[in-house]
Amino acid sequence: MRRNNQSILLQHLLDNYGPITVRPVRDISRPTNVTFRIIPVELIKFGEENQQVELSLDVRMKWRDENKLWDPMDYDGVDYVTVERNDVWLPDIVLYHNVVKEFISRPDTYITAWSNGSMDWYFPAIVATACPIDITYFPYDVQYCNLTFGPWSETAEKVNFRMSTEAEANATYFRKNGVWVLEEITASNLFIHSCCYDLSWTAVQFVLEIHRQSSFYTRTVVVPCILLTVLMVLVCWLHPASGEKVTLAVSNLLALILFQQLVADRLPPSGETTSIIGKYSIK
Repeated sequence: MRRNNQSILLQHLLDNYGPITVRPVRDISRPTNVTFRIIPVELIKFGEENQQVELSLDVRMKWRDENKLWDPMDYDGVDYVTVERNDVWLPDIVLYHNVVKEFISRPDTYITAWSNGSMDWYFPAIVATACPIDITYFPYDVQYCNLTFGPWSETAEKVNFRMSTEAEANATYFRKNGVWVLEEITASNLFIHSCCYDLSWTAVQFVLEIHRQSSFYTRTVVVPCILLTVLMVLVCWLHPASGEKVTLAVSNLLALILFQQLVADRLPPSGETTSIIGKYSIK
């Protein structure tokens, strides 16, 4: 059976590629430029007790591989091939402040290699990272989670890691969550210096602004709190000679105890901040 030109080209490229641990550049003094972009797809879990967030993302990385250059005219116009990630050099990207052993869970997807050396890698991923919780304004709180990606062993002199300028990260494709709403995503480039050596790394930071949907908590926490306050005021207005004053006061006291338990169950546990409604129920 005659092999097509794409198969012949791919076999030729792989046979002459070399070690995948060596950066694919002709001049080792030049850094490899890597662009990075994420699109949040779904908030899988927001662990408020452990202050962790798990997200599903669509990731795109792009760089230039000088070991994969060819003239399309030599292969009947073939200007791209798909390769496996284990067959080529990859940037050793990690997620800072990750909370799982494997910082990023991704399937085995192919990388598109173009004739000019451009490498495009699109893949879905699941990441888990630490996200400090501020419950001061619970249930109308807004949380900010940082996702910082960058090389681990390749310094800035070897890999120049930057956010993609072709398209910004946004919440357009984010699936609706019953508790959290993704309001905004901001991205920025970081330059990280080492504390002990004269080394530096480049990284990309994404800040996710997540807003809690408060309608459920308004009905079950805020409204009962207001009603109990009104009833306590009514107790003070009743005449001491009224036979219902003591009964109403005791009923309000029992309701207040139950309400405190309800608030404690609804509030996310946090030792750093205390919610205003929690302080109000205690006082």
